[in-house]
Amino acid sequence: MTNELEIRPYTAADGVAMMTNLVGKSKVSSDTCKWCTEAERDGMAFTVIYKGTMVACAGIVKEREGVGLAWALYPPDIGKHHIDPRITRDKLRELMAEHNFWRIEATVRCDFPTGASYLRWMGFEKEGRMKQNEPDRTDSFLYAIVDECKRCGKCCYKAYFDEKGNITKTTTKCHHLTKDNLCSVYGHRPDWCMTAEQMAELNLLPDGCGYQGDK
Repeated sequence: MTNELEIRPYTAADGVAMMTNLVGKSKVSSDTCKWCTEAERDGMAFTVIYKGTMVACAGIVKEREGVGLAWALYPPDIGKHHIDPRITRDKLRELMAEHNFWRIEATVRCDFPTGASYLRWMGFEKEGRMKQNEPDRTDSFLYAIVDECKRCGKCCYKAYFDEKGNITKTTTKCHHLTKDNLCSVYGHRPDWCMTAEQMAELNLLPDGCGYQGDK
C-alpha cells in the first residue's frame, strides 16, 4: 500500500458522505442513513482514501451461510485515479476469509458499463443475465467471486519469488500461514509471495487444488 492510498474500516459517516456526493444531500433519505449505519455495525466493509480524498466504499452483506452480496459506492470517474485493483480486490478476499464466505455475488444494470468494469476491476466474473431484475424491470448482469481455496495450505510451501524475481521452490512453511491454513497478512502480503493465479500459470499448484481449473 502506498502513502497516497489508505484502506480503513468503513463508517456510516463515510457512506452518507459518499451518497451525498453522488446524489445530493436532499436525496439522502433516512432509510439510506439507516442502511449506512447497519453496514458499519456489520463490520464487513471498508473505505478507500486516495490522496486524502474518499474515492470508494465497499463491503459485503450476508445473504445466507457462506454466500454474501457485495456492495460499493464510488463516483463514475473512479478510473481516473488509476488505483491498483489488487489492493481493493485483496481487501475483499480478506473479508471473505475472515467471515467465512465462499461466494460473493454482485449485480449491475446491463446499461451501466462503468459498474461492470468496476466489478471486473475488483476480480468478479460475469455469470449470466438476470431478466427484469431492476426496480424498473430492466435486466442485470450477475457477477461473482468464488473462493476456490480448500485451506490445505500446501501452496504456501511450494514456491516464492526471490529478490531477483526468480522462482524458488521450498519445503518450508511460510511463517505467515496460520494454524487454519490462512494467510495472516493477506491484505498486505510481501512482494515475494506468489498468488494462486501465478502458481496456476506456472503449473505449481498442489494436486487437488481448487484453483487448478483456472490454469
